[in-house]
This record gives sequence, C-alpha cells and structure tokens, in this order.
Amino acid sequence: MFKRLSVMFICICFAFILLGARLGWLQLVRGEAYAARAESQSVSAINLKEYARGNFWDCNSRKLTGRKMPALVVFPTMVKDEDAANYLSNILNLTEAEIASKLAKCGSKPFILARNLTNEQTEALAISTPDGFFVIPMEIRYSSTARASHLIGFVGESGPEEIASGVTSKIIGKSGLEKQYENYLQGGTSAKAAMVLNESGEELLESLMLIPAPEQDTSCNVVLTINRDYQEIAEQAFAGKSGAVVIMDVQNGDVLAMVSAPEYDQNLGQVGGISGDSYINKALVYYPPASVFKIILAAAALDLQIKTDDDFMCNGGYELSNGHIVSCWKEEGHGKEDIGLALANSCNPYFTDLGQKLGGETIIAYANKFGLREQKLIGYSLPAYYKTINFNPGVVGDVANASIGEKGIRLSPLMVAQMFSVVANGGISVTPRVVKAIVDQNGSTIKSFASVKGSRAINDKTAAELKSMLTLAVTGGTGTNAANNVVSTAGKTGTSQEQGVWFAGFAPAEDPRWAVTVYVQNGSSGGRDGAVPFREIVSRLAILEGI
Repeated sequence: MFKRLSVMFICICFAFILLGARLGWLQLVRGEAYAARAESQSVSAINLKEYARGNFWDCNSRKLTGRKMPALVVFPTMVKDEDAANYLSNILNLTEAEIASKLAKCGSKPFILARNLTNEQTEALAISTPDGFFVIPMEIRYSSTARASHLIGFVGESGPEEIASGVTSKIIGKSGLEKQYENYLQGGTSAKAAMVLNESGEELLESLMLIPAPEQDTSCNVVLTINRDYQEIAEQAFAGKSGAVVIMDVQNGDVLAMVSAPEYDQNLGQVGGISGDSYINKALVYYPPASVFKIILAAAALDLQIKTDDDFMCNGGYELSNGHIVSCWKEEGHGKEDIGLALANSCNPYFTDLGQKLGGETIIAYANKFGLREQKLIGYSLPAYYKTINFNPGVVGDVANASIGEKGIRLSPLMVAQMFSVVANGGISVTPRVVKAIVDQNGSTIKSFASVKGSRAINDKTAAELKSMLTLAVTGGTGTNAANNVVSTAGKTGTSQEQGVWFAGFAPAEDPRWAVTVYVQNGSSGGRDGAVPFREIVSRLAILEGI
C-alpha cells in the first residue's frame, strides 16, 4: 500500500513539474506573442499617426508632413444608424454614396473617413455625431496646407512587385523624397485610439481609450533646405498656372522653395487619383531657356574682354552667313544698341551676332563655368544624365539657335536659378542643395549633406556689370513688370519659340539674397506672365524679412 502511494506521489509531482515547465515556457517564451494576440482580440485600434514613419522638416525644423489635424474616425461595427451617411454628407465634402462605399469597403476595421476637418466641420460634428464616428486629433501625413507636394512625393501601399523584391512595410514611399529616403523614414511607432470589444467582436460604446506608443521609434526625420514661409509665398503667387518656381539662396545654392504646378492632392496620389503630368516635378524638367540664356553670352564677352559692337544697329533681323534670317521680337528693330541695352531689350539680332563672334566652343565653355552642363541637386537622386548643351559648335545655324537659348539648349528652372545665383553673388559657382540632414527622433544627426564650396566662374567686375544690365532690364527694358516699390529687382525675360515663357532674376538688386526663377508652361510673354509672379514673390519675401 505504502509503495503504491509513493509511486502515485512521484507521478503527481512529476506531472506538476511538467505543467510548471509548460506554463513557464508559455509565459517566458511565448508570453509576448500571446499577450499581443489577446490584446488584438479584446480591442479595436487605429494609429493616431496616419502613417507611422519619419517626417520632413523645413530649414527651421518646422514640420512639412505629419501635422496634427482633427480627423473623423469610424469604428464600423458601432455604426447602426442607417441615415448616418446622409447626415454626414451635409457636413463633409463627401457624397452619401462615397461615405456608404467607404463603410462597405473597410469592413470591421476602424479607418479615417475624413481628414483635415475645417473648424466649421469640427463644430458641426461636436453638436451631433452618429454612434461609431469620433473626431480625434491625428497626425495627418498630408494636411490641407501641405507644401512642396512634388518634391516630397507621396506614400501608398506596397504592391506585388515591391513585396516580391523583399519589401516588408505595408506603406512605403511611392515618389519624390518619400521614395528616395524610404529606408530612413521607416520604423516609426504610434499611439493608438482603441475601443474595447465584447465577446461578439463589437466595439463597446463609451470605451474609447488611448494606448501609448511603444518607446522604441527607429524612424528618422529628413531636414530640407526649404523654408515653409517661402514655399507658401511662391505657391500662392503661382496659383492657377502650369510650370515651376524656384527660389534659391544665391550664396550657397540652397533651394528655399520649389514649386511645380498645378499642385496635386498627395492623399489622392496614393490611390492613383491623379492623371496627366500632374505628378511631374516641372522644376527639374528641361525646357528651352530662351533669352534668359543670353546672360551666358554677355558674361563670356565681358569676362574675356571681347570687343563688342557698341553701335550695333538692330533693324529687326540678322542675316547669317548661310542666308538664314534671325528675326527680332520687335519687328521694326531696336535701332542702335550696346551690349547693356541689347540685354535689357532682349535683342535677338545683337546676341546672334555676338554668338558668331564668340564661337560655339566659348559658349559651351561658359555654360560649363556656370554649372549648366549637368543638373545637380544635393540630397536628391536625379534621373540619368541628360545633355543640356547639345549643339554643334562648328555649325553657324546651331550657334545662332544656342545664342538665343533655343534649339540645342535645354535647362530646368532649377538650373536657371543656379545660373542667376552666379551673377548675383559676384561670380562664384553654386551647387543646388535641397536636403540638409537626416536626424533621429532625439534630433541627433545621422547623416548630413554639406554645401559644396563654389569656384570662381566669372570675375567680380563682370558680375557687377551684368547686375547693372539686368537691373536696367527691369527699370527700362522687357522686364518692367517685375519692378515694385518694396524691393529693388534685376532680371531677364524669356519667351521661347518652342515652349513656355520665363522670368528669372534676383533681389534685392544691389545686395542680392534670392535668385528667383519663374517658368510658365502655357504663357505667351515672359515680361507679363513670368514677371508678375516674380514681382509678387520678391515683394512678399522682402516684407517677410523686413527689408
């Protein structure tokens, strides 16, 4: 009997040891996984960050993405009111059918029905909101006041090809800097708004609660050279147009604003809601620079002290040695001109003649001195090399076309701003930069992007003479619409025979801070369509900076 009891006791002890070991294994090894599973079954949650990833900051560490805005969040299983869609359609910028479609499409998962709510919408929803709908402050990736959409780009769900290539994130950058800096932006965490579920998996009314974010956030933020105020000024001045604007610091090439128009809604971009060329960043696209390119010829002539014809007679046309006539935009001609008047008047015959004297090789050499042989932008991966200067320097007709910035010459609005910066800063080349640094969540720098120290492109005397000529173009030449009573300006018009019009220049004229390029894709005159936005931009910049 005693022996039997001893055996039973040993068996029971062994069973408890096994059970204890099993429980210990479950707790220590699988505990975290089971706890997460239990939590997912007991609550329904949505991130308070629309996308848990790093953000973009401007040069003053102000957010360009991820700004807190009120959003209308839906917990679908709580929605019982059949008239909810009809009621909300009267408040939101959504139709009843759109609301009903979103409710049906998202199943039981909570989602954002409307982001970027206005004050009026928030107030209306505060008075009465159907069950299951909550106005919650959320970090919205692209707010209604989002800036630099083409530069920053947008995010979206990873597709089959991306998943096949090893992408593990559900949401990834699809274009622009969002795509280029994906590896740094990943790794974000978010607090959650959550509802407790009952045994049937339905949210319980009045159980909304906050689940804090995990401590470890490995995502990084990307600090740009863009100034949010400058970007806003440029976008507002260019509203309703198609083309691009670039504002550049003339001393170091920092891009302070980059506009491509028309703008597009980055939230719609995620679902392919944009068509045509709206996604294209026109600030980086190559166009014939037309007469703004004439400053290269003027710089070469002054710098090399090549004798120019100070008594040139413009009769409305210039006959090349091959018999071809290059016409002046002013049919009757400008009469007697020197190089300064010819630049101010944008005289094609004068610069065609000057181009023949300089020769194609000299024009190419000075374009290279200004950094125009290849587009560069520090911190931004540009497409494959494209020949911006592509004409035969030994062919008379090719040189003539290049002399007035037409066939054989293609520059982006960014490159034109770079070109004018050289004149504005006294003759030193600049390399455009758009990213300053990548920082972690503590603000520590992970990677920095230094400005490139420029070399002398033209001598300071040449730069000073060009400044005076470009000032004359505004005070008495083709650019008078760029003049204003706030700040002095200098610049040059351009009206392409092929595509688009330009106004590019700098301000203040006597001590330049900003080079500003305006390219209007569907304009008819650089002196009107380009100069007017330029005037508004530099005037507002001067007021903002107290100049």
